[in-house]
Amino acid sequence: MLMLQQYKLNDLQLHILHRRLTADNIERAKIDAYFVIVLESFMLIHSFLNYGLSFNLYIMLYISLLALAVVSLIVFALTKKIYNHPTRTAIQHRYLMFYYIFMLTWGAFVTLADQASSYGHVTAYLTNFLVTTVLFIVPKRTYILLHILPTTLLVVGLLIYQKDYAIMTGHCINVTIFFIFATLGARFLYGAQMKNLAQELLLKETNQEMETLNKHLASLVHHDELTRIPNRRGLYNFVTQFTAEQAKTAAVYVLDLDAFKRYNDFYGHLAGDQALKSVAQAIHRITSAPHQFAARFGGEEFVVVAFHATETEAAIIAENIFKAIEQLHIPHEASPYHNELSVSLGYTI
Repeated sequence: MLMLQQYKLNDLQLHILHRRLTADNIERAKIDAYFVIVLESFMLIHSFLNYGLSFNLYIMLYISLLALAVVSLIVFALTKKIYNHPTRTAIQHRYLMFYYIFMLTWGAFVTLADQASSYGHVTAYLTNFLVTTVLFIVPKRTYILLHILPTTLLVVGLLIYQKDYAIMTGHCINVTIFFIFATLGARFLYGAQMKNLAQELLLKETNQEMETLNKHLASLVHHDELTRIPNRRGLYNFVTQFTAEQAKTAAVYVLDLDAFKRYNDFYGHLAGDQALKSVAQAIHRITSAPHQFAARFGGEEFVVVAFHATETEAAIIAENIFKAIEQLHIPHEASPYHNELSVSLGYTI
């Protein structure tokens, strides 16, 4: 119980757990059905060889369980084809409830039939009880609903059909002790499933956070903090990746803001930072195509790379960069060249 309290799941996580448990329960039930087919077929053959073709109570019970196993394999195969996951899970879960309730009830009938002997035994019921506990892992409420009818039937039947009070009392004590330990085992198995899912979800969440953090760190490493465009490292990374995938010709531009030291001295470094941001964003907008890349190379220097550019296209890009910076109309009264901030640009292909 402590395990269940340590791993609280929300409604969505519980739904995921239920769907996963149902899928796993189906696979385990398939194995059980195959085993039942083999076992009950053997019991029928053994009975017919030793007692002839007589249809007594035990024969009918063997046939009923064999039929259940065969039908169940068919149902499992058909429900697997249901595309809608919630619908499939609901149908499979309901059928599993029917399957194991039938198994437990069958075990109770066999046990009650065995009471006709001098001592009788409860092996059939306890065996099916153990199989159900191990193979059908369910939450507490479902577990209780699963066992109400078969257990009630067994206890009432023992009170009626077992005439020896001492034997009946011994059977009830054995069943009670077995029920307690089996219930604890069932809770442990369900708690382990909750724990595994909680750890898996936590690991997935942690991995997602790490992935997000890594992307953020990579962005910080490859981007200039001031201008928010790629830096020199980002430029190297882009060129390396692009040329590795498709090495082609490229136009390379080197830009330098004219008399920018005088701009900083005249207007102050805060104004200089703002000017760098405006210029960087203008260049970045001009070179937004997938095969183009702009980066701040250092200080007031910028580099632009345009892959697949022809000579005509390279000239157009250069002209667009000049126009974009010119349209910013950033005053520069300290410039010996222009009364507005300007840029010197050179490029090669």
